Amino acid sequence: MQILTLPLGPLATNCYIVSVSDGAPAIVIDPGDEAQKILDMLKMHSLTLEAVLLTHGHFDHFAALNTLIDATGCDFYISKPDSLMIRDASKNFSITFMGQDISTSALAKQLVVDGDVLNLAGLEIAVMETPGHSLGSVCYRIGSAMFSGDTLFQGSCGRTDGYGGSSKSMLRSLALIRSIEEDMHIYPGHGEDTTLELEKQYNMYMKLKHVIND
Repeated sequence: MQILTLPLGPLATNCYIVSVSDGAPAIVIDPGDEAQKILDMLKMHSLTLEAVLLTHGHFDHFAALNTLIDATGCDFYISKPDSLMIRDASKNFSITFMGQDISTSALAKQLVVDGDVLNLAGLEIAVMETPGHSLGSVCYRIGSAMFSGDTLFQGSCGRTDGYGGSSKSMLRSLALIRSIEEDMHIYPGHGEDTTLELEKQYNMYMKLKHVIND
C-alpha cells in the first residue's frame, strides 16, 4: 500500500492519498484545501481518484472537496451526523476560523456507520465510529494503518468544544481505540504520524482508564 501525505491549508491538515501502487485507482482522505496540489500529486503518480473519505465535517478537512469532484467526478463518503456539518458554515468552524462560508451541497455516495467495510481502489476500508471531536467523527482502518482524523494525535487528541463535540465521548472513543490489541500505524489529521503502541505508552489521554458516566 502506498500512502502519500500532503499537509494543506491554514491549519496544515494532513491529506492522505492512498493506493495500491503508482498507476492505480486511489482514495483521498480529508482533502483540506489546495485542491491543485492534490490533483498534481495524483498526476505525478499516475493515480485515478476513485473516492474521497472524510473523517469528519470540519472545513479544514473538506475544503477541496468540490474542486476534486468537479475535476474527477469522484464519489465521497462521510458519516450521517457530519454530513450536515459540511453544509453549514456556522457548524464546521469555517466562520469561526476563516470568517467565510466554506461548505458544500454535494451528496455523499454513502453515509458510513460503524462496522461498514468499503471496497474502494482495490483497498478494504473498515469504518470505526469515534465521536468526541464531532458527533460523527470516524476513523478508517486499512490493514495495519488507521487514519484517525482529529480523534487521536501524536501525544494528544482533538478538541471537543465545537459543534457536536463531547469530552466524555472523546474519552470513550480513545478507550475503544486503546482496546485494539494489534499495533497500528496512526495517520492523524494534524501533526506527525505515530503508532498505537507508542500512544498507549506515552499519550496521557490514551492512558486514562475510566470515563465518568453521563
